[in-house]
Amino acid sequence: MASGTRKGGAKRHGAASEEISTYFQDGESRQQLRNAKDESNNLSPALIKTIVMECLKNLEEKVGTISESLSTVVAEQRKLGERMEVLEMKCSEFDKAIQYTDDDIECLKTKNNKLHQEIASLKEEVKESCKRTEAVEAASLNLERYSRSYNLRIGGIPVEEKEDCVDIVRRLATEKFKMADILIDNAHRITRNRSLGQESNRNPPHIIVKFPLRTQRSVILSNWRTALRDTDIFVKTDLCQADYKIKQSLRAVMDRAYKEKKKVKFVNGQLYINQQRYTPPRDG
Repeated sequence: MASGTRKGGAKRHGAASEEISTYFQDGESRQQLRNAKDESNNLSPALIKTIVMECLKNLEEKVGTISESLSTVVAEQRKLGERMEVLEMKCSEFDKAIQYTDDDIECLKTKNNKLHQEIASLKEEVKESCKRTEAVEAASLNLERYSRSYNLRIGGIPVEEKEDCVDIVRRLATEKFKMADILIDNAHRITRNRSLGQESNRNPPHIIVKFPLRTQRSVILSNWRTALRDTDIFVKTDLCQADYKIKQSLRAVMDRAYKEKKKVKFVNGQLYINQQRYTPPRDG
């Protein structure tokens, strides 16, 4: 009987312990807890103590597990906090770098604006300089044209040994142009790098003559075809290099005009045909 009672008590102890443990582990309803307490009222103090100790042990294990989990969580949080601090530092450095970059960009913009202003100023200076250079070149060309307007080129005169070009031109003017009062500033051959025999051949170098009076120059230039028709001597104007290049570029136009019996005149870099200024056609 006692044995049956102990067995029954043990079964009830096991059931109650299981019920209480299940409550703490699984969190069942309060009604189940009250039922378990009603059953435990019939238990002896020793069994209750055993049940409570087991429950406390389970709780300690649970608390230990939770504590370990909390420690792990705290450690992870600490790591996350450290990583957050590193990220915050990097973000701060990145913000500073962005600020520096913005400052650099603003500085570069300012410098760029200044450079654009300087370039614009330099362009204006270059433009003005080009204008002044063109004006100087035009003035220089006009001076050269004016100086050469007193000159003539005489070709076809054979080279003489120890010749005096001034005397040669004076004799030519006196004999062929009947100008006994001819005045000559200077006269010279354009080259002296050929031998005497070669120069005396078909193409002797021209003689450039400078007259002090353009009226006398004009007489020779206007009448040379008549005065020198029975000789190989010819007379040409003394062009500067710039005008000579322009005239050479218009040679075909001039030859065509000559064939058409038109009056052709080239003066100061300009071609006139029948007293009309010739304008070259534009390309395209």
